[in-house]
Parts: sequence; structure tokens; C-alpha cells
Amino acid sequence: MKTTREKPATTRPPEVFHQDYATTITILEHISDAFFILDAAGKIQYANRVALDLLRIDLSDLIHQPIGKFLILAEGPGEAWVPEPGSDLEAHLVNGRRATPVVAGIGVVPNLDGSAQYVLVSAKDLSARDRIMAEERRQAEMAVSRDRLKALGGMAMALVHELSQPLASIRLTVELLQKQASDGSITLPQVVEECAQIVRTVESMTNTVQNSRNFALEVEDESLRLVDLHVSVDRALARLAYELQERKVEVEVVSDSYLPAVAANPVSMEQMMVSLIRILWANGSRRLKIELGAHGSKWVALRLSDPQSKPDAGEPWEVTAYDQVPLENSQAGEISAIRSIVTGLGGDLKVWGKGEMPVTVAIRVPADTADERDQLYNLIEMLHQR
Repeated sequence: MKTTREKPATTRPPEVFHQDYATTITILEHISDAFFILDAAGKIQYANRVALDLLRIDLSDLIHQPIGKFLILAEGPGEAWVPEPGSDLEAHLVNGRRATPVVAGIGVVPNLDGSAQYVLVSAKDLSARDRIMAEERRQAEMAVSRDRLKALGGMAMALVHELSQPLASIRLTVELLQKQASDGSITLPQVVEECAQIVRTVESMTNTVQNSRNFALEVEDESLRLVDLHVSVDRALARLAYELQERKVEVEVVSDSYLPAVAANPVSMEQMMVSLIRILWANGSRRLKIELGAHGSKWVALRLSDPQSKPDAGEPWEVTAYDQVPLENSQAGEISAIRSIVTGLGGDLKVWGKGEMPVTVAIRVPADTADERDQLYNLIEMLHQR
């Protein structure tokens, strides 16, 4: 007697397939990313709720539309685009004037012969990231604006100090001359000598005004020149002379007699010195030490420190504007701006602190050389000598 065995089913029952499809759709409807299912030609067959919300469109208006009409890659063409597998593709979900920045991932469901049956496209909304980045840029711009206002305020106070004392001296001298001339107690040679002193004072005031005018003109010039850091330090201390006197801060400068020139913007280097000095005195320092040294003719090292306050043990802070660092926001922003100047010159910057206060800042900048190969070797050597 023959017995026949039933062949195992090669296809899944319709109800099982329907159940799997419903489960898949349910999952896709609850994920946080936009999701599209396309046919092999790149036309939309399905889009989840997040995709519809980002595009502000009904599903019926999306079905059978080319994905390239709504998903615009940074370097992709228009509606004729057929997606290829890939991930982390910068793109925008676009519907009319509405555009949402996304990062897209693309996968393919193949047929048995290896050809594409469906194309799967996911898109993560980057709007929140872009808003955060825009806010960070705004905060950075505000920090720079505050720094510039502080610098302008300091310059104004220094200028007032430089001009007010000579003006007061001229006024007292003139009043004394008037009094002595009225009672006949002054001789002609004495008048000549007093007038000569007034002229010298006026010349000093003229030099102060001329220096301020020259600085204002230099600010407009962003070109690189050969800069002697001796000059940058001297000019920074001259700008801060009044504030240093008011705060009773003593500054000691120790330097090698020879420093190779650095290719930099003079005003930026001067402002960097001013900012560093202000950062250290803001912590209550009454003594500052500025050390300048050269590693042969290869690079220049600058170190500003509070000799009365030694830094805590440990590695230096790698400070940027938005890192979680033990610094006040204004100091972090200023040091980040200084780091940008230094790294733009091919140098590096380190900050050591005591508790939450920076007490030592060290900067190294490559020296200028006519040979680009030598300059590259010097830079590599500098970066390897930590």
C-alpha cells in the first residue's frame, strides 16, 4: 500500500504574511526617523508618519512619486535620481519652500536573482542639531562682541589716562604763568622755559593720539606680516599700563635677547597678549610673569604665569568654547578665541589651572622661514616635543 507524504509548504499563508506586514508597518510608524519604501525605480510606495509630518503632505500625494522630488542630496540630481545603497548622506527633505536638513541611510531588499525589489530610505531630522549649532555660533559671536567691547573700553580708559594728566599739567602751568605775569614775579627766560615744557607735553599727547590712530588703521588690515613678539608684548603692556596701575599688578618680562620673527597679524598678536594678561589678573593675581624664548630659529615659546600660584598637578586643560571645562564662560570663550589664532598659525596652546582658575598659559608658534620644507619640518618637530 502506497503512502503519500504531503509536500512542505513553500509559501507562507496569506494571513501570516498579512500579520508580518502589519507588524512591520506598526514598527515603522513608531520609529523617530522618517522612513520610505521605494520600488526598484526609486518611486515611493510607503512613507511613515514622521516622513509625512516633516514634508507636511498626505500619503496619497506621495505614492508613486520619485524620491528625488522630495529627498535632495547635497550633490544629487533631481527627480531622475535612483538611490544607491549608502549611509550618512547629507540631504534635505523638501516640499515646496519647506526644507528639513536630514542625514539619510539607504538599503536595498534584493530579489532571488540579486536585482533590487525594494529600496529602503531612512532620514534622521537634523533640525535640532542645526538649531544648537546656530545658538552656539550666536553665543560665540556674542562672546567675541563682549571681548571687543571690553578691549575698546580698556583702550578708552588708557587714552583718557594718557591725555588727562598732560592736559591737567598744561592747565596748571598756564594758570601759574597768568598769575606770575599779573604780579610781575616771572622773567622772560622763565616764560620761554615754561612754554617749551608745554610744547613738549603737547607733543607727547600728539604721539598718543597718533598711536591710537595707527592702531585703528591696523585693525582694518588683516594681512600677515613678520612680527617680533618682543614688540607685541611691549605694545600690549603699553595699552594696559593704566589698568595695571589701577589694579596694582606687577609684570615681570623675561626674554631671550633674540627671537625669530613669526608670520602673523600684528593686531591679532597684540590683542592675544592683552587677553591673556586680563585672563590671569581676573583671578586676583597681583604678579604676572611673561617669559619669551626661542628653540633655535625653529619656533617661539610664550609663557604667562602667576608665580605666586602654582597649578594643580595633572594634564593641561584642552579648552574650547563649549567644552565642559572648569572655567567661567567668558574665560573659556576668550581662550578658545586665542587658541583659534594660535592654531591658525600652526602653533599650540595649553592652559594649566588651580582649582577653577587658569594660572599658567603656554603658547608655541613656528618661526617664519623662506623654505616651506624647513617650516614643515620645524612644525612636525614642535608638535612631537610635548
